[in-house]
Amino acid sequence: MSADFNRTLCARTIGTKTDMQPYRNLSGKSGVAAFEIGDDFVKVLFRDNPRVYVYSTPPIAIAKIEQMKGLALVGRGLATFISRNSDVRAGFS
Repeated sequence: MSADFNRTLCARTIGTKTDMQPYRNLSGKSGVAAFEIGDDFVKVLFRDNPRVYVYSTPPIAIAKIEQMKGLALVGRGLATFISRNSDVRAGFS
């Protein structure tokens, strides 16, 4: 992922990296480095950006948060899902 892509992501940038799990990156091409899952959020750390992005409900629908959790646990498709869903990219409060 390019630095420009990460700069356009709209998400809260709170939290720390200490509780994050390494992303498996099964495709070998993901920009995601690590993640953390909570009841109503997914925190994502991208490889070329030191910020932790927090995607949460509201405003993101819980169904999409659940999809993100599944993708994070599998280790494939999380960055693509974020980039293809404008409501997720813009999901910050």
